[in-house]
Amino acid sequence: MRSFSSYGLIDTNSNFYAPREELINKTMHQIIGDHTKGGYYITIWAPRQTGKSTLMHQVVQQIKQRNDFEVGMISLQSAKIEHVITKDRLNVKNLTKLYESYLHKNKNWLLKDAPRRKDLRIFEAVYHFSLYMYLHRFLIPKQGQVWPEFPTGNGKIDLLIKYANQLYGIELKSYTDESAYHDAIEKAAKYAVQLDIKKISLVFFVDVIDDSIREKYEIEHVTPDTGIKVEIVFIACEESNLSE
Repeated sequence: MRSFSSYGLIDTNSNFYAPREELINKTMHQIIGDHTKGGYYITIWAPRQTGKSTLMHQVVQQIKQRNDFEVGMISLQSAKIEHVITKDRLNVKNLTKLYESYLHKNKNWLLKDAPRRKDLRIFEAVYHFSLYMYLHRFLIPKQGQVWPEFPTGNGKIDLLIKYANQLYGIELKSYTDESAYHDAIEKAAKYAVQLDIKKISLVFFVDVIDDSIREKYEIEHVTPDTGIKVEIVFIACEESNLSE
C-alpha cells in the first residue's frame, strides 16, 4: 500500500508521487550540456517539500546510468551544522543559537503581526511558539520529533525532543530576576528527574544581553542531590549587543 511522504526522498515504490520525466531529462541535459566545452551548473529554487531533493537524486541516478561520468555528491548543509546535529547526537544549545540567528534575520516578517501586551511588548508565548515551529521544521527532515507542553507527572515541560532514540527536554522562560533564575533551574531539574534524563536545557528569552552577562549566567548547573545537569541558554530577542 502506498503512503504519503512529506519530507526527504520519495520512494517511488511505496510513496505516492507524480512522475516528472520531462523535468528530470531537462535538468540532466542542462547539467551535462556539451561536456567537451567545460562544466555546467544549475541552481534549483523552489519552496520546501516540493521535491527538490528527489529531483536531484533522480537526475544523479540517470547520469550514473550513462557510464561516461564519475558522479559525486557533496552536502554543504551537513558541513555547516555538524556542531548542531550528527547521526546520533543533538546539541540543543547550538541549535537554539541557530534559532537566535534566524530570529534576528527574519523578525521583520516573522513578528510583524504578533500580538502585543498593553506595554506594546510581544507576548512571551509568541517567541515560545516561534521556537517550537523552528525546531519542528529543523528536526522533521532528520527523523526527529518535538512535542510542546509534554506532561512529566510534575507539571509540563515546554518542549520535548526525541532524536536518534534520545530524549531532550527544554524549559522556556523570560528572564526577570536572579531569584526567578535559580527557581527555574530547580524546576527544570525536577522535570529532568521525571523524564529520566540526565541533562535538560533551560532557555531564557531576554530583550538584549551583553557578553559579560552571558559569561556569568549562561553556564551549566549540576544539582548536588540528583546530579542532573541544567544547561542555561539565553536568546536575545533584539540583535543589538550591549558590549559593542
